[in-house]
Amino acid sequence: MRSTDLRRTSCSSTLRNRIKHSVHSLELVKKTKLARRGESNTTRAIAVDTPSTTFSDWRDKKGIGSNALKIEEIDNIRGTVATRDIKKGDTLVELPKKATLFTAEGDKCPFPELVSEKVWESLEGDKWPARVALCLINQRKLGADSDFFPYINQLPKDYATLPTFTPGQLKQLQYPPVLQEVKDQQKFLEDVRKTLKGTGISSKDIDWAMGAVLSRVFSGQLDPGLKARYSPAD
Repeated sequence: MRSTDLRRTSCSSTLRNRIKHSVHSLELVKKTKLARRGESNTTRAIAVDTPSTTFSDWRDKKGIGSNALKIEEIDNIRGTVATRDIKKGDTLVELPKKATLFTAEGDKCPFPELVSEKVWESLEGDKWPARVALCLINQRKLGADSDFFPYINQLPKDYATLPTFTPGQLKQLQYPPVLQEVKDQQKFLEDVRKTLKGTGISSKDIDWAMGAVLSRVFSGQLDPGLKARYSPAD
């Protein structure tokens, strides 16, 4: 099975940077960077963040590890906890390429049975999140046959991300720059739905996959064959 790769220049980095400063957002989007070595390619990859036993076993088999963090529940709130003092530049998580879903700029459509090459090419450039969403949808359709089934199976069944907020809920954020960016993102999501209309992919699946991507995707540099590394942001 071909490893699917997710990378491009960020189309919504400004939004993510602004949202992470809003105390009212449901999910804090943390800026991350990946250590790089040698000649590299810009990548986006989906972060892994579940404590389930099944996923834990899968994670170990994939070689995902950390000597600085652990995932646990404190006062019934699941989160990441530091197990030691962390300095700027420390490696926090090692993530082998085989444990990521990612798509490269210029790649041909890796699943022509899902969408045509024409549709795939129309999602180039700033529409890269939709390509990542398609990678998730494709793997989800494979069910237990997917190499990423333990990861996908523990993802939320739906997402309460900012683009899903009602006008009244958005107004409570009291941060105009975010309000405008969210409106732009809502339009982007609607454009994606229109682009994928007629492919047989339901709006529900599109919204689920885009919710996963917009709340979990991270970007940085990844050399072919090397491990990606979460590092503290500058």
